[in-house]
Amino acid sequence: MLKLALKNIKKSFNAYRNIYVLFLVAQLVSVIVLLFSYGTVTSYELKKKEQTAKGSYVYARFIEPVSVISLREIIPELIEPMNERVACTFIEIESPYDELEITCIMEYHNGKYSIPSALFPEDRLYEGRYIDSIEMNDGSKVAFGYLEYDTYKKGNVFSVGDKYELFADKYEIVGIIDGSSKARLTIPINSATEDMKTSLISVEFNRLTTIGDYESFSEVLNENFSENVVISDFGMVNLDNIVEYDSIIMLAVIVGIISALNTILIYNYLMKKRKKQMAIYRLEGAGRLHQIAICEIEVIIVTVITSIVGVLIFNFGMDDLIIDAYNISIPVYSMKIYLMMLGIYVGCIILGSGVLVNINTRGSILDMRR
Repeated sequence: MLKLALKNIKKSFNAYRNIYVLFLVAQLVSVIVLLFSYGTVTSYELKKKEQTAKGSYVYARFIEPVSVISLREIIPELIEPMNERVACTFIEIESPYDELEITCIMEYHNGKYSIPSALFPEDRLYEGRYIDSIEMNDGSKVAFGYLEYDTYKKGNVFSVGDKYELFADKYEIVGIIDGSSKARLTIPINSATEDMKTSLISVEFNRLTTIGDYESFSEVLNENFSENVVISDFGMVNLDNIVEYDSIIMLAVIVGIISALNTILIYNYLMKKRKKQMAIYRLEGAGRLHQIAICEIEVIIVTVITSIVGVLIFNFGMDDLIIDAYNISIPVYSMKIYLMMLGIYVGCIILGSGVLVNINTRGSILDMRR
């Protein structure tokens, strides 16, 4: 039966070349349309999930504390490669007081530091103000504290206008915000002194952390601090947990049916041209099931070949364009996806062409020869 199907393909191509070429092109285009539809919808869903992702960060711990100033010197090299995706950078400074935490929290863009507005909105201020952009960049000895009540004083630890001594320098408290379980001060990184050491730097992203971001972060720190730095593990995002496969399968079925209809209609025209051939098979003793099987094998061979070609064209020419267009961090195409999409498409083609072959082989031998 396979040999006969291959022989039919050759004969049909020679006898109805224009129609057969149209049939092949229609299948090729259908596969590309199906994959493109999947990619655009899935990329859009991923983009939405990335934008709303919480707690996407990487961090590094130093085995031996390093100077905050030495860490500050590599901030441009560390942050700029992933600048647009970074929400904020956090540095924890080792405090001379057990009851006090000291931090630097900042955004870094185009060589300038600023307070992350998303993390510190105006309505979070309890009193005073935040550190402004000029103070962040010129190294002013200012700080803002967090609203926290001292166990012994039964009152607020910090007050606006106070001068708080840190490593022999006095920092003016310019604002108080709520939200800390412990007394904490945030200072500009440019105001850090030689005495200040840190054991932790963390970068928080406004989207899912990418492998590229993680590798860039790790490479810069390893180059500068060698074996003294330990980078957090990178948890690979499981695509199965992000993409809603039920909705994607539904999309594939709908697009697959619509795409398959194109090629089925062309194949129907081809079948009508070959009715006399079907009648000859009947005269030679072939039953309807045998005729249907031959035609279906023919369709499967052609569809599988054109589908594979379509996937190769798409994989080497279009999938990267979709990822770049949506600026997403996770590839939306994989071998599993290709097999699933093609399985649905080929299934639609087989089902539709099977119905058409069944209809076209119903008549008598005389009717089929007309």
